[in-house]
Amino acid sequence: MDNARFKLHKADNDARAAALQSLFRVVHEGADSQAALDDALASPHLAPVDRRLCTELLYGTLRRFLSLRAFIRNFLNRPEKIPQEMELTLILALYEMVFLRSPHHAAVGWAVSHIRNRFGRVMGGVGNAVLRKAQRSLPDYGADLRQSGCLRPPSETAGEDLPDWMERMWRENYGEAAFLALARAACLEPPAGLRLNRAAEGWESLRGELLADRGQSGEARIVAAPEDEANRHILSFSAPLPAAARRAVEQGRASRQSAAAAEVLNFFAPGGWPGPIWDCCAGRGGKTLSLLEQGIAVRLASDISSRRLDGLALDYARLGLSVPCPLLLRLDLGELCPDAGDRSGGKASDERLEERAGVFQELFGTILLDAPCSGLGTLSRRPEIRLRRAPGDIEKLAGLQSLMLKNLWPRLMPGGRLIYLTCTVSPAENEGQIAAFLASNPDALLGREFRTSFSSPLREFFYGAQLEKML
Repeated sequence: MDNARFKLHKADNDARAAALQSLFRVVHEGADSQAALDDALASPHLAPVDRRLCTELLYGTLRRFLSLRAFIRNFLNRPEKIPQEMELTLILALYEMVFLRSPHHAAVGWAVSHIRNRFGRVMGGVGNAVLRKAQRSLPDYGADLRQSGCLRPPSETAGEDLPDWMERMWRENYGEAAFLALARAACLEPPAGLRLNRAAEGWESLRGELLADRGQSGEARIVAAPEDEANRHILSFSAPLPAAARRAVEQGRASRQSAAAAEVLNFFAPGGWPGPIWDCCAGRGGKTLSLLEQGIAVRLASDISSRRLDGLALDYARLGLSVPCPLLLRLDLGELCPDAGDRSGGKASDERLEERAGVFQELFGTILLDAPCSGLGTLSRRPEIRLRRAPGDIEKLAGLQSLMLKNLWPRLMPGGRLIYLTCTVSPAENEGQIAAFLASNPDALLGREFRTSFSSPLREFFYGAQLEKML
């Protein structure tokens, strides 16, 4: 059996091989972690327990990738000379040894066998020696590795699983305590968020049932259940969602949504937004659908991706909403920001494109801009971001956001509101962006401003600002 065939065969029925294949795609091929995992879990041969192991191995390894790689390279004379897949195999095995409760011999045995089959007996011996040395060294780093997540001596700096530039930015702009909170959150699994459909009959009863049902083996442990009116319909569970919550999603009584994303939207009291409303970077439509569930009409939802808009339409049907579905339009980035060019990578598939010209003759009472950003507030959910972002990306994205604000502002009627949201922790994209906009637009006022608490148990961090246009 050739190497490629062996690799595919193993990934089809082996949780560790599936996780390794996904990890390789993310680290060396630029794949999105969720897409890579979805492909791996599509195999009908993976049992539920193996699917959970594959998920934990992939996401856990990505969250700790920088420290795991540095630790493994301590035991390699010339790490740049070993095959990429071999290094990832060692990193994956080290994660399992440190952070999971499986016996060390299981992780080591699988990794050595995989390396021997892929790269020969000699390399298998190298892999075995490296993992045995790593195993003997682990006690030197403390007995509470699962809790501390520290693979360096306690005297060394925190934030070992963040790039140096990100660590400096957070320390300098937000302080030591905030940095430590952000660094820890980035290495832990975020809770699973659930948005109850307030348009569905009996949603309050469903909430009570979910709070009372802790499921089996604590899988449905409640992380957050706000009692304030604005967020009462949002629940957070230790992942994964319990069976009752998954059934509610299938029945259209609820939707999966990050609780932190829901929190920032609800902070701006959308029930009082003047219409018409335009969600101009709607994505899959979580925020648009949340508004519709409250009985708030949305005139237009647009995105650069037709596929995401198709998903919005499917979710609208699943939820059984009585508020009319908004006009869904795929808009090239160049249509929102002529100077930025078209990055959509696709062609419009809308059947209602004849309405495009008419809708852009309108002024809007509220424009919701969930802006493209660096995503540094979502490292717990999208851990690969730490491997891909660079300081130059912040500057480029801040420039794009500035262009979007500039081009959207004229589409807002006097007395209207522009709600600016990001899922990042970066002054240039958040507070600095809004300060620069206010300085260059004398007809703009800052109404309200939001930032997720750095001590939030939700482990995701959002920023928002309400810009108001003078009459």
